[in-house]
Amino acid sequence: MVLRIPQILGFAIIVLFFSCGTRYVYFTTLRPADINLPPHLKTLVLVDRTEFDKQGWNIVEGIFTGELPGEDRGAAQYTLQRFSEIMSLSPRYQSKLSSRVLKGNSLTNALPEPLAWPIVDQLCMEHSADALVAIEVFDSDFITTNGKRKVKKTIDEKGVKKELEVDEYWAEGVANLTIGFRIYDPKNRTIADQQVFTKTNRWQTTGTSIQDALNKLIGKAEATRYMGGLAGEAYAYKIAPLPIRVSRVFFSKSSKVTQISIGARQGDVNDWEGAIRTWKSGLPIANRKDGGKLCHNIAVAFEVLGEIDSAQAWAQKSFVEYGNKRCRQYYSILQQRKWDEERLKRQMAE
Repeated sequence: MVLRIPQILGFAIIVLFFSCGTRYVYFTTLRPADINLPPHLKTLVLVDRTEFDKQGWNIVEGIFTGELPGEDRGAAQYTLQRFSEIMSLSPRYQSKLSSRVLKGNSLTNALPEPLAWPIVDQLCMEHSADALVAIEVFDSDFITTNGKRKVKKTIDEKGVKKELEVDEYWAEGVANLTIGFRIYDPKNRTIADQQVFTKTNRWQTTGTSIQDALNKLIGKAEATRYMGGLAGEAYAYKIAPLPIRVSRVFFSKSSKVTQISIGARQGDVNDWEGAIRTWKSGLPIANRKDGGKLCHNIAVAFEVLGEIDSAQAWAQKSFVEYGNKRCRQYYSILQQRKWDEERLKRQMAE
């Protein structure tokens, strides 16, 4: 059975117009997860396991880094929330947030010893879940620097443009986050996945003075929350099939074959089946170049409709019979989509 992704996702399309004889169609499809989790894992309970075992460590750490007690805790909770929000877009999983905070965060940024299985069983039972996803490492820092530099600025003085060298005050913040996830499968008594990774981001502002630039700079709490949200999104895409938006270019103009522009207008109103019939009707009168365009357009239309095999056949025809070099790469893209669909079938299997 062919997995028709657009039917699953509701299928929204946006067409943008360009003056160079081509247009882009945007459509939504499912991207397979990076890893395959056991098929019996369907409902996940999410838990924050970032409380340090050594009491008072957060206060000590704050003395050296400027971190407020509980600052990372709030960001860790937001990470789980963002992870849950992204997971809700997947037809494969249901996620539930636990209000409990467990001990486990390591002073060395290494994953702690796994939770005891009775604890995992209890949490999964409380939330009617098949697996437990825990954040077990969460550590951040935020480093700020500032200074003054010379920059060139163009001014208009009585209609005459002049370039001057002026002082510019700047401030920069660099956030670093180390985060660790672990997935517990209580049925098989196994760790289904675990990963520790780091993320870095930088922000820069300018102002009328160094203090003004610093005032405009993002704060540590907000930066850490932002980084945690990115980490939650990234891990969701690792373990769950999720929708993504892709774009394809198709031809919309020809001086000799009016079917190209007519079919493009049909695509504008989401009549892709009609566009396919129109573009096919133009093939008998098309020269080599326009024939390649028509075949390419038909391939794109079939992909939009979720018929990847037909799309690939027409992309092949465009390249082999009409010499349309654009379709050589497009054929490879469609082949990757076929492989992705096979992975999706396995990941979506009951």
